[in-house]
Amino acid sequence: MTNRKIDLETGLIKSTLIGIKHNLAIAFDTKPAEAGKLLQSNLIDENLGLLNIGPTEKAINALDLIIHPQLVILLFTLQGKVKIQFHGIDAPVFLERGNSIFISHPYAPLNAKMNISCQTEAIVLLTTIERMHHFFNANLDMSTITREELSRYYDPKKLYMLKSIPGSLSIPLHQIIQYNLDVHFKKMYLNGKILEIFSIYFSHAAMDDEAELDCPFLDNPDDIKCIRKAKQILLDNMTDPPTIAQLAKQSGINEFKLKNGFKDIYGNTIYAYLNEHRMQQAILMLEQKNHTINDIAYSIGYSKPSNFIASFKKKYGITPKKYELELRD
Repeated sequence: MTNRKIDLETGLIKSTLIGIKHNLAIAFDTKPAEAGKLLQSNLIDENLGLLNIGPTEKAINALDLIIHPQLVILLFTLQGKVKIQFHGIDAPVFLERGNSIFISHPYAPLNAKMNISCQTEAIVLLTTIERMHHFFNANLDMSTITREELSRYYDPKKLYMLKSIPGSLSIPLHQIIQYNLDVHFKKMYLNGKILEIFSIYFSHAAMDDEAELDCPFLDNPDDIKCIRKAKQILLDNMTDPPTIAQLAKQSGINEFKLKNGFKDIYGNTIYAYLNEHRMQQAILMLEQKNHTINDIAYSIGYSKPSNFIASFKKKYGITPKKYELELRD
């Protein structure tokens, strides 16, 4: 049976591509078929779309852009200029050659108008917010987060993120434009290139910040600092960890943002992350071959060695003692 949620996402990406092409025909005062020559669109899969813009022979003014709350847009300007005017925001956003913009606002729909100068060449990637979240955390279920929770979780005033295009992205971006493959391999090729672009884009952002790779939906930098502080507090107090409420208070963030943000950044719940860390410490101590099983259990926060042995066996399928014996062999 076809999943209804997937149908919605398919409709969302597809209808957005059709809508942009229709609005382009209006802005360019031409027929939709002619507009298609100016803007090539591809529906890669149910939640991934691609637009190639230009280069156009004349400027396109006031192109309507309607961004659904479930939609994420990443635009790369390869040459020329693009101006984006968001509804309700006084200052427009200007993108020149070598600039990119990441647009997402899951709290409410966004309306904008785009002006595209002549001889502009740009690539626009579209995906769903859930697909984007899954790039960072495959276990996150966006359907469990209510609109009210979103309003607390996201910054409603933050609409976009601007950054220069990393040099390492120039090759895959141009390959998307210049590819010459049989139509049967087209979607496979474009899907691979788009995923490559996403991975380079966000990994480069992490290197720029000299920080761990962040889920881009944690909009508030202060929240990210608080969540990282919470992680350090947790690890520093591994043998006697604080409760969620205590951890939230000590790190200066509310419990909802802490629990969800922690899972976004580190890919696990707070205590599952702690247990993973404990098991890693246990492995290191076992490999040092100078600790007893009881010593290891107490040092990583277990009050009963039997609980440690059970957790270790559940995690690795082998008891700590047997693991230790195999190391000696």
